[in-house]
Amino acid sequence: MAIIAMIAMTYEEEIQQDFELWLRYAVSCKARVIRLEMTVYRPLRIFPGTLISQHLTRLILHRVQFEDFSLDVLGCQLLEVLDIQDCIIDIETVFPKSLQHLAIRDTGLFPMETRCVISAPGLVFLELYDCLGWTPLLESLPSLVTAFINTGPYCRDNCRNSSNADCGLESCVECYGIDDCVLLQGLSAATNLELITCKSMIFRNDIKWSPMFSKVKTLLLGDWCMAANFSGLVYFLQHSPILQRLTLELASRSEEFLIETSEIYNPAEQFLVSKHLKAVKINHVKDDKRIHQLLKVLAYHGVHLELINIEEKEDARERFSFQHK
Repeated sequence: MAIIAMIAMTYEEEIQQDFELWLRYAVSCKARVIRLEMTVYRPLRIFPGTLISQHLTRLILHRVQFEDFSLDVLGCQLLEVLDIQDCIIDIETVFPKSLQHLAIRDTGLFPMETRCVISAPGLVFLELYDCLGWTPLLESLPSLVTAFINTGPYCRDNCRNSSNADCGLESCVECYGIDDCVLLQGLSAATNLELITCKSMIFRNDIKWSPMFSKVKTLLLGDWCMAANFSGLVYFLQHSPILQRLTLELASRSEEFLIETSEIYNPAEQFLVSKHLKAVKINHVKDDKRIHQLLKVLAYHGVHLELINIEEKEDARERFSFQHK
């Protein structure tokens, strides 16, 4: 096992020289774990093939800025865990079938002009959190069990013209310029799924492609599912046939969505929720005026009041389930 921890130096050439030296040394020692962590950002170059290893199982990159480099780990046939945090990186790549755990947090995804594609057929766990750039397009993830997705405020998919993720302008690329199912089709095999977004139409656009969530048992949806007359919530209730636990993580944008959701609820299709549903938890901020109508929508689709637990949050942040602990 080898761990690489880089310390910021005075001169960039010293950083580059030591970085390349240590990385090659770790690979030559058949390191199974490599951790590269910078105390400050420095552009780093990696020559093609430097990271190819038949022994590496875990690669951790923190605060690394790669220069003109697309992360290529396809040659790491035993790689199981890839953790990328607070980096600037091009991840346009096919990952090895061995990769089971992929986490990308607080990271700038390049190139900024295009949407990268993630192909990881063996992936079991995925976390995408608060990344800068276009949301990656996910190819089929048939082995996926758990996924945490939060597009965050710096996502290029966020509408710049409206605070509630739908400006109504057909010329808006962020709201109406997406011609593919970016996330939900790739996530449709998951058993545990948590979906949060700030001002993006990404999930609401993906729903138009009619993905089915036949395996999902636990589901967390953010404030986005309340917009457009609860369209996101209703879609998941209808297309998750074995859903057991539902959490609604609501933010403080109730006033923004109030006009949209105040109309009489009259869905085009009538249906009842999964007979497997055991619990619904609603986390909301104080004085959220949508809760009364939300309860009516849930009741309309057969969710009994005794299954619902309502809790008032201390702040307006939308959190994943593990962030509450």
